[in-house]
Amino acid sequence: MVHAYSVCYLVQEFEEDGTYQLTLAAENEAELVVARSEEQTCTVTIAVSIGLKPAEPQQRSVMHVSIEENDGGPFPKSIITVPGEEHELLFSLTGTGADAPPEGLFVVEELTGEISVTGSIDREEHPTFEIVCSRFKGDNTLWGEAVTVIITVIDKNDNSPEIFETTFRVELSEAATAGTAVVTVSASDKDDPETPNAQIRYKLLTEMSMFSLEETSGEITVSQSTLDREDTAEYTLEVEARDCNGHSNGLFAQATVHITIADVNDNAPTFTQEEIQVTVNKGSRDITVATIAVEDRDEKLTENWRAVYKISGDTEEIFSISTDPNTNEGVLRLAKEIYTDMELQVLVENEVPLVAGVEETSVAGRTCRVLVSMLGEVGRIQFVPPVTKVHIQETVLAGQILAVLSAQDTENNSNENMRYAIHEDEANLLDIDAATGKLSARADLKRDSPFLQNDKYTALVTATLEGEEFGTATGTVLIVVRDSEDSDSGQRPIVLHTTACVRDENSSVSIDIAATDAQGAFVGSPPFEFFVDSQDQGWVITQMDGSRAKLSVESGTLPCGDYFIPVMGVDAAGSELGLSVQLTVCRCEDGPAIVGVLPVQDGKTGLCLSSGGLAAILCSIIAAPLLGEPGSVNVAAKTAAL
Repeated sequence: MVHAYSVCYLVQEFEEDGTYQLTLAAENEAELVVARSEEQTCTVTIAVSIGLKPAEPQQRSVMHVSIEENDGGPFPKSIITVPGEEHELLFSLTGTGADAPPEGLFVVEELTGEISVTGSIDREEHPTFEIVCSRFKGDNTLWGEAVTVIITVIDKNDNSPEIFETTFRVELSEAATAGTAVVTVSASDKDDPETPNAQIRYKLLTEMSMFSLEETSGEITVSQSTLDREDTAEYTLEVEARDCNGHSNGLFAQATVHITIADVNDNAPTFTQEEIQVTVNKGSRDITVATIAVEDRDEKLTENWRAVYKISGDTEEIFSISTDPNTNEGVLRLAKEIYTDMELQVLVENEVPLVAGVEETSVAGRTCRVLVSMLGEVGRIQFVPPVTKVHIQETVLAGQILAVLSAQDTENNSNENMRYAIHEDEANLLDIDAATGKLSARADLKRDSPFLQNDKYTALVTATLEGEEFGTATGTVLIVVRDSEDSDSGQRPIVLHTTACVRDENSSVSIDIAATDAQGAFVGSPPFEFFVDSQDQGWVITQMDGSRAKLSVESGTLPCGDYFIPVMGVDAAGSELGLSVQLTVCRCEDGPAIVGVLPVQDGKTGLCLSSGGLAAILCSIIAAPLLGEPGSVNVAAKTAAL
């Protein structure tokens, strides 16, 4: 049986007392299948009294009930009963969850007033319901006031905390003090905020004494004023957000915080040597006297690391000093001619001041004493170049040729009858052939030798013209020792095919190598340094200037045939340029010895030209650039046959 109800409304006020009768008729919206003869009517009598005060409204009774969120059933499940069954009443429900969406979630047993729930409820969608239960007598008139039933859904911990950002990247100054805020990890929970299910506590999962975390706010702060980028440049923190006030049975989420320590100038540069001694010829100028190394623990290639050098004790400004931008070394040069021994003090500081609170390095560490001694007047004899830089591996063997030094008589541009000698060799590591200038290793030279400074060893050599007394030249040999494991850089080498034509097997051959392309532009950042793989003992290389070197055979002569010489170049930025020279030596049938530089093809001999003196043809090759990436590099070479 279905009950329907109607409501009559007063549309205007009564003007006088009286009795009114209304007749109401009811019919179905749909046509009846079986017609009924009786008309369904109802008579309503209304007594009106103008002076009668309106009745006080009766307060609707309210019932409360709680049900669990996400109840697993079985359904329907009884939750509460509205009283009135003993009066043989009929019950009906209205409201959200009854006859309004989500409709049908709550139902009432028409004869008993028992209210049941028909399915599980998500509290996060519907935390409460308010439904109205009306009671009717048999004649379809209301019995008493309707009952309001308020249903509260009890929360379950069915939602984990949600962290708004799970990965944080933060930069923190190295000078940050204790209490400095770093970042706040924030989470929310959809569960009932009035219950522990949504009450979150934060915790650092990473044991880290440098940082602390406030458990209720999630704020991370610095706990110690001892951050040091030079010891630890980055920290990674794992943070947990757990509900139920952090209890072990609570649900949780995690976030990762990456903290990068930003460098400040908290380390002063210090000299690796407190005193150095150099010798120069009287009257010398425009030459490099020494390179002075410093150590600075701050971040490289930044203003906190870059050194600024000053000279004290040089009132006439005979010397100048600049900073090598790649090595941070001080390059001490003669700006004017010098004629007397001198003592200098070189001071060093950074481009920016040290941060407050950092103890200054002792004066001894920030000062280097430079003793400059005279060797004699600058005369006709001069080394070319004045400083010969040699790269070797620490596996170099005693007796191995390291370089061929050359001094010239500047009056006639000749190096004939020159006699060479070791002038200063503190570690007693070197030998030199007095007649040829070939510099060789007397003993093994290791990178951990106490005589090396920053993997470098410096020696002095002299040259005099045999039978003459007009002067001695002094040259510097700078040896750079490379780790043997660095020999295989994994780079794709550039192969230069070169052909030399000689008159006979007593002719000597040398090759000039230049780090330029076909248009004369540098490949890399000058100056360049060249060296031969130390495992190939048949060849030596001599630096000529900042972009060229001379490659020559140790014995001075070469039989006809094909030769493969591994060469390496290093530019100012420290990038390596692999260059392998493939040389073919052939015999000229007639005429003077002429040189051709050509790609070798099918094993054919090289080109012989007939013209006087020496000639050279540049050979441009296509090869991979540094690091083996696609591209092209042109390397120029010149081969001389004498």
